[in-house]
Amino acid sequence: MRYPGILLVILTGTFAQAQVSNKEIQPLVPFLQSGYTMIYRPAADKYTGPGELAKDGTVYKDWIPNDHTFIKSHHNGRWHLFGITRPAIEGSIHADENQSLHAISPSPDFPGSVVARSWKDLPKVLSPNDRPGQVRELWAPQVVSRKGLYYMFYGPGNMYYATSPDLYSWKSQGIAFPDSLATRDPNIQFFNGVYHMYYCKGSGISHRTSADLVNWSESTELIRLNGEGGMESPFVVRIKGYYYLFWTIYDGTNTAYDWRTTIIRSKTATGFSDGKTLGIILAHAPEIVRSENGNMFISTVEWPSRGIGVAKLSWMRGPQFPVTYHAIPGVISAADFDNGGEGFAYHKISPSSSKKLYRSTDLVDIARNPENEYEVTSLENSEWLSYTVHVKKTKRYYITIKAARDGIGSSAFHLEFDGKDKTGKLVISAEQHGPQIIRQHAVLLQAGSHIMRVAIDSCDRSKIRIQSIAFD
Repeated sequence: MRYPGILLVILTGTFAQAQVSNKEIQPLVPFLQSGYTMIYRPAADKYTGPGELAKDGTVYKDWIPNDHTFIKSHHNGRWHLFGITRPAIEGSIHADENQSLHAISPSPDFPGSVVARSWKDLPKVLSPNDRPGQVRELWAPQVVSRKGLYYMFYGPGNMYYATSPDLYSWKSQGIAFPDSLATRDPNIQFFNGVYHMYYCKGSGISHRTSADLVNWSESTELIRLNGEGGMESPFVVRIKGYYYLFWTIYDGTNTAYDWRTTIIRSKTATGFSDGKTLGIILAHAPEIVRSENGNMFISTVEWPSRGIGVAKLSWMRGPQFPVTYHAIPGVISAADFDNGGEGFAYHKISPSSSKKLYRSTDLVDIARNPENEYEVTSLENSEWLSYTVHVKKTKRYYITIKAARDGIGSSAFHLEFDGKDKTGKLVISAEQHGPQIIRQHAVLLQAGSHIMRVAIDSCDRSKIRIQSIAFD
């Protein structure tokens, strides 16, 4: 099987932007239309054991969620949220993940429920005592409904399931199908009159079908990551006759909550090994939700902050501008800021007034300079641009920035890494006209992936143009 485009560069460890041929009809590609609103954070609760690190009957103030699922109730009209959860105790990242969180939306309307920390905890469900004879853990529950009954599927190991008449009381039904120890992360979709289950097995994604959610076909492997790490949290949606697989990588690079989710498009429900890789979207273990009015939303968990967040997901036909993983050391073009739109990838007070170049869907001004290179222009006070970077080695780096001002006054900006100012104010002199080279020496950066932000501090009767930022 082949891994085209950006999937291949993930496997080799080189980060580059996926390319889409202009000679073919451009595919529909997803992008974040907004930043994430963290709708849910687990409240303090008593732990129900037996546990590995946690103590039965002890109240823990902080809990950590992970893979999750949304479903709208046919009974009370509210949206319900289920997912992995555990007390926030130092130790194994999977210790004590032995029951499902359960939360409920503030409104029957999903868009109206995208409000910070508005989803309220309900009693957790399916503790080990409710699932006799099963493994202690309960991973990545997926809930679907059929003929008035709700089905929850979960791992690890054998694929288990439970049923509920109302989403509140659950009864374990035992094994849906036997499988290996590494079976986990089910996603169930109903395509062409058949239920399709996509789930992780080992470092790849496997597939089964069912007519009734009880009797399942034999397993078929769809795609496998032939390299370090594994494929996690698959989710498949169908858009205008094509199938889109979202999956998150886990290779130890970005802790257990990696935010690199790859999207592959296929003409069939199972053809992802030969599909087109469209790029990467920022989310950990995402679920895709279709709201009552047909709009789509994407979720994330434990990234960019504690809890579960939701952003509006839109689709466009044309070249995808996915996150480019900028390598440090290296040179970053200012025009290659992250995908995601206003409030997430950038902040613009004054929308672009120039002819759209290079990135036609964004509100940022981009122009060609006399050297025929793209640069970001017309940056003003309090505006910023965001870049996902991967620092190869912890050390002090020398930073060289090509910038200029349009106007008569001086201007200043700084670079942030994960919200912390790393450079102090970098001044574009009012005494010098044209492009300027601004240098900052010995800036300590930690190895790993980070969000870098170019933040504008001041513009005295001028605007800022930035061409590139180099690290060596």
